[in-house]
Amino acid sequence: MSPARKQLKINRVLIALDTSTRDNHTLDTAARLAALRNVELITLFIEDLDLLYLAELPFASEIERASGTVRKLSGLQMARVLKSEAQRLSRHLETITGQLRLRYSLKVVRGRYMAEAMAAAMETDILFLSKNVGKYRRHSPAARTALFRRGVERAVPTGTVWSWYQASPGSEAALAVAAELAAEGNKRLVVLQREGTPEPDEKTRQLIRQRGIDYTIMAGIEPAALFSMLQQVRDNLLVVHAADLSEKDQLTTASLENLGYPVAVVF
Repeated sequence: MSPARKQLKINRVLIALDTSTRDNHTLDTAARLAALRNVELITLFIEDLDLLYLAELPFASEIERASGTVRKLSGLQMARVLKSEAQRLSRHLETITGQLRLRYSLKVVRGRYMAEAMAAAMETDILFLSKNVGKYRRHSPAARTALFRRGVERAVPTGTVWSWYQASPGSEAALAVAAELAAEGNKRLVVLQREGTPEPDEKTRQLIRQRGIDYTIMAGIEPAALFSMLQQVRDNLLVVHAADLSEKDQLTTASLENLGYPVAVVF
């Protein structure tokens, strides 16, 4: 293992999934990182309590796709759906971990997505969030444009790893992880900074260059502009450090959950 990889100290990789996750992009990324580091991939499947509560409401019903038949929904039926989803995930994990010769564990919990994910992350080094349905994704493209009219409009390439950089020790660690993920997936690295934030030092730049990554430093980015850019392409990944999440910057665990976008949180 190279000195650069040793410095990152990634010993535990965790990914949190729920029933809203329909693509495997983030799971595959987390699995590749765990395989690269020869560490266990810890998978957390969260059964959403709100879905179970909603299923018990008198007016709750489901519509069968093929026939359009409307049926009363119950908490028991929803529990079966959640169990089936966990089994589907288990089968997919067996496939990808077998291909990568990767150790993994799957834990099923019941609760609310972000609360359970962050609680489990207390004993890990990097947490991958993969939740597809958020308030920003529910808006139509026109509505999102209006919502983020103050944002910076830029063409966003596919296959991009974004790194939220605030010139802090945590940001340096997050950037190192982002660089590793970009190099592993042959992706572009975009370093995002708020106005007035110093650029990465020469040591960090050299680490990026050594990996042969195509990278760009984008300054003057506020969280609203960041969210706007992220919505343009789904198969990208945002990397942030837990210490850089704050109410002041409007970049919090709540905003990440509502965003409904693949995120890696470094601890």
